Amino acid sequence: MPIARSDDIVKSLYNLSVNSVINCITNVHPVHNQKSVTKINKNHSPLLQLPLDILEEIVHTLFQNRKVMKEAIFHLVTSEFQSLKLHPYNEAYSKFFPNFTKLQVLQISDAFTTNSIADDNCLKLIGTYCEHLRVLDIQYCYTVSDVGIRWLCSSSVDNQEDYGGTGKCKSLEVLKVQNCYNVTKKGIQIALENFPLLKVLHHEFTFDVLVELAQMPVNQKVPNVPKFPLSVLQVFDQQLKVPYFTIGSIGKALPLCPSLVRLDIRLVKEMTDSDLLGIINLKMLRELVFYREKEVEIEVTFDGGVAPLLIVIGSSLTYLMISCFSVVNFSTIIEYCPNLSYLTVCRHWNPIGPPPKLKQLFRTESRKEKFILSQLKMLHLEYHSTISSDIWLCLLSSPLLNHICIRHCDALTDDVFQNATKSGRFQNLEILNLISCNSITYQGMDALMTDANPLRLICTYNCENLTREDLNHLKIKYQDKKWAFTWHCNVMVLM
Repeated sequence: MPIARSDDIVKSLYNLSVNSVINCITNVHPVHNQKSVTKINKNHSPLLQLPLDILEEIVHTLFQNRKVMKEAIFHLVTSEFQSLKLHPYNEAYSKFFPNFTKLQVLQISDAFTTNSIADDNCLKLIGTYCEHLRVLDIQYCYTVSDVGIRWLCSSSVDNQEDYGGTGKCKSLEVLKVQNCYNVTKKGIQIALENFPLLKVLHHEFTFDVLVELAQMPVNQKVPNVPKFPLSVLQVFDQQLKVPYFTIGSIGKALPLCPSLVRLDIRLVKEMTDSDLLGIINLKMLRELVFYREKEVEIEVTFDGGVAPLLIVIGSSLTYLMISCFSVVNFSTIIEYCPNLSYLTVCRHWNPIGPPPKLKQLFRTESRKEKFILSQLKMLHLEYHSTISSDIWLCLLSSPLLNHICIRHCDALTDDVFQNATKSGRFQNLEILNLISCNSITYQGMDALMTDANPLRLICTYNCENLTREDLNHLKIKYQDKKWAFTWHCNVMVLM
């Protein structure tokens, strides 16, 4: 366990610098009128000598502070800015864009700032002045349309005549336009065909457009199938439902993106095991995610669809998340995915019907070879009742394991923690979350209380065999060790 430091609360110089400047502007010299704006602007020149990342953080925080007039921030905005967050967006910010000639990362909105007022005119300014932009996040900007996408990227004479703008954002690598409901398939196609370096394009129609583009050479007898440099692709459920989903759609779309590193697929009923075969040819794939909505039945199975896939590409995966099956074979994952650094497996069944029989869940084949996930750093398991002790030791055997989160898992017992600790596991474990793990008692937690592990955060919620007296006794028992760790807990209330 980590040893407590004498200075329990240590603030970084970065945070102190940012907070000091913000406090000065918002409290010491509050801005109420144009006269106070002029006064602050005269005193801003020393602030421009601050490190650029600190100045960017100050400006971002001031933009969000309603007490500060936007004119008071103008003098702080320089042409050296490389990263900036402008949410919630305000039309008054348009005057800043001519200064953003070196900007590389711009966030206009996020999931917490829905219905942003940023529109096509905002994208016109970005396309005109932000020539070096690499990342643009405009999700939830409901009024942005295909015209705005054109203004970002197109520099043709026809486009300037029809729409205006100069479209200088040719270096864009990440474009997030989720929930921009006026951006249609046409706008997504424009983005794919006009941003030659685009690696991430998040939108509900991205997959549909790829399927249609794959069909064009067949329908129009064009010899060459287009290729795009996308490295991340999210396939949403609305894109895989009839009439959008057809058999073989995944196999048609993925060859257009041979450089994919991460693939997220939300499974739907219309998909079958054979549809997943289209993933096998992605030679650069490192991160794979399967999930589905609650109460949605699916035909894809672990044994028939995912297992054959892992046998072929599992050794190249470093990130695997499976949150859609009631039956998963951990032995297959452990054997064929030896290089995983992140593993999430959540059991799923339809809550309306009866759960599967326990003996059918998580089959573990007996093998002579013993495999370990030697690179695993983060393990997340949910709703598992029949994991054997051998599988537990394999999952917990990584010397790099840093973060464990286990939920609703009565198969996790005191013996697992005791045996793992005796075997020298957990030498890098810092965070342990246990939620509704009802087989864990005082003895299991006591086994973790050693100098050998660096645990700094323990969370135990609704573990019915851990009482508040148990936890208090553990704290008293080891108080002389002066370990610096935090323990968050609540105790199951039995009705």
